[in-house]
Amino acid sequence: MIGTIQRLNYLGINYTDAPQALFEDYCSRCSPPINSKEAQQIWKSAEKDNPTASLTDDAIENCLKAWQKNQHYSRNSSNSASHKGTSPLHQGNSQTIGVTAL
Repeated sequence: MIGTIQRLNYLGINYTDAPQALFEDYCSRCSPPINSKEAQQIWKSAEKDNPTASLTDDAIENCLKAWQKNQHYSRNSSNSASHKGTSPLHQGNSQTIGVTAL
């Protein structure tokens, strides 16, 4: 996740959700749960290893496009015919995604 966040920043792709908070949430779901202090130690150790994304830049961008397409379809299917138009995801160049989308 750390490497992917670095690539998202490099590519100029905005995202929501704090990656470290998502990791801590994941740790709390382990059996037995990993406490917050240990989760922070794991995170800091992982940052030191100079992590890289598991996907190429092209693959990350393709995931973003697929996510945007899904968002567009789900918004259009929930809108009535009178509310059809351009999805906010397709307006302008700035895109914001949830980290969990990748």
